[in-house]
Amino acid sequence: MDEYDKPLPDARDESEPPADGRGAPRAGNAQAKANRDDLRGLYGTVKDCDAHVELTFLTGVSKFSKVSLFSDLNFLTDLTLNPRCAAICGYTDADLDTSSRRSAPASPAESRADAMGGKAMVVCMSRRICIDLYRELVRLRPGWRDEDDTRGALKVVMTGQASDPPDWQAHIGNKARREALAKRFRDPADPLRMVLVLDMWLTGFDASNLHTMYVDKPMRGHGLMQAIARVNRVFRDKPGGR
Repeated sequence: MDEYDKPLPDARDESEPPADGRGAPRAGNAQAKANRDDLRGLYGTVKDCDAHVELTFLTGVSKFSKVSLFSDLNFLTDLTLNPRCAAICGYTDADLDTSSRRSAPASPAESRADAMGGKAMVVCMSRRICIDLYRELVRLRPGWRDEDDTRGALKVVMTGQASDPPDWQAHIGNKARREALAKRFRDPADPLRMVLVLDMWLTGFDASNLHTMYVDKPMRGHGLMQAIARVNRVFRDKPGGR
């Protein structure tokens, strides 16, 4: 069965006016309810045939399959990220981590920059991840790299120590270097379009042209709110941060 749950996501964004004619439209209209009832019947039929069916292979299963609505059919085994089924599903968890995840920041940030100008920031979990991500991004976008801090579209902003590997030293600098990069980053006309950070620039740093932030580390509470507030600044036609 391929994409058998497609009627749900197709209808979930539709709405009907409230009964009293006031307020916001209600989600979950009559069509969505009818679709849910139909799919519940499908699940129930498959369940009733359990004694006679050795394998049922369902594709296109969305998050709707994980809610109580479909309790008629339980014990589904999700094969999406199972390495043994990569040839069927097309990708594995390792593929996402080594390819999609590392290249993810490049294209969306470029699209938004082309549309409205402005810059992007990636918040990494460790300094090593900052360096590894930098290497992957400049492999994908060779033109972003420049050893001169006054040039280049991609920079790492982090502190360092004497024991750091030699190939990290180009990304480590003093306060003067960070201030110079901050000045470049705030300038909409400067080609510096993305920075990779660990803890720097997450509090007390304002750049109104920052339109995109990728947070690739666990954050919560006050620290998280301060970090994501970096993109919440008025700039040209920017509708809001991402």
